[in-house]
Amino acid sequence: MILLYPDPFLTKVVPQSTAVGCKDISNMFEVMNEHNAIGLAANQIGLSVRVIVVKPWWVFINPVITKSKGTIKLNEQCLSVPGDFEVTRAREIEIECQTSRFKPCKYEFSGIEACIIQHEIDHLNGILINDRT
Repeated sequence: MILLYPDPFLTKVVPQSTAVGCKDISNMFEVMNEHNAIGLAANQIGLSVRVIVVKPWWVFINPVITKSKGTIKLNEQCLSVPGDFEVTRAREIEIECQTSRFKPCKYEFSGIEACIIQHEIDHLNGILINDRT
């Protein structure tokens, strides 16, 4: 079940995770696919783990944006906050995170992928899309 604004759980910062169950990650992908979404943060379904999933099969644990460059403005939607929102985000980002086996990793993204990941990391930081407009 997707938590909807103004549920207070959505505005809490999710602490760093030291363990994440495979069942939780699998459930996140299932919910994301059921709703035809392209990304999902764990706290959107009531989980207090610092995890995001992004189509097709990306799993990021404890993601942190370490670099950003440029800006891009686009319309976004959110499962937890219905509606269309014009948001300005970084055009390019670099993140550090952990894999599903807690191995450290670093990735670079640009364009729409960068925006999706920023949106989902915002959720983990208790920031909702309507806070960005």
